[in-house]
Amino acid sequence: MAWFASAVHPTFALIIRPERFASDTAAQLNVRETARTTFWGHCEEINGVLAGRQWMMGAQYTVSDPYAFFFYDLGARINLPMPELSACTAFSERMLQRPAVQNVRELEESSLRGSNAWDGPYYPYVRRGWVILAET
Repeated sequence: MAWFASAVHPTFALIIRPERFASDTAAQLNVRETARTTFWGHCEEINGVLAGRQWMMGAQYTVSDPYAFFFYDLGARINLPMPELSACTAFSERMLQRPAVQNVRELEESSLRGSNAWDGPYYPYVRRGWVILAET
């Protein structure tokens, strides 16, 4: 979990918001591409951990599993070849079978319908509980 929060997740921020780390356009492109390569390496490492396991910690589902699933989803959103990671892909399919995951995915999809979370202001929505309300 510490590695997820201190390495994997911050690397993704470099991909979607390189302007936070470099003001020059060419430097931003370099930040983004370097981060994509690093993020892919992190995904490969997660795949290695999941190889031969049902969940991140083995046979027991833990709080680290939704976080790992989040990274698989992010990789897919930025068009990384996530299906090449066979252990991660099987893990993702197991996660999608969980009722709680299905409920959250449904909430996310319905709240973002018609919008693109990757464009626009950094925080275009105000989060209140599980419902995302558009700012007025």
